[in-house]
Amino acid sequence: MHYNYGISLLEIGKSPEAIREFRIAVKLNPNYGLAHCALGKALQRIGESEEGTSELQRAQELGVCRPVHAGKQ
Repeated sequence: MHYNYGISLLEIGKSPEAIREFRIAVKLNPNYGLAHCALGKALQRIGESEEGTSELQRAQELGVCRPVHAGKQ
């Protein structure tokens, strides 16, 4: 539920709110790769490159998400 809500928020440009929802999703399920991926991309979108990269790496370890370079979406 939090992941889906986060995606909806991200689509309407509410990145901080989306990040909050993705954080809840990964807290509830630390192995939720799609939530780590979305969190990483959203963090990079707002300029939090280091944390975003870390989340993307976690998503890749879980078998989802393609690499995204800082500054690109």
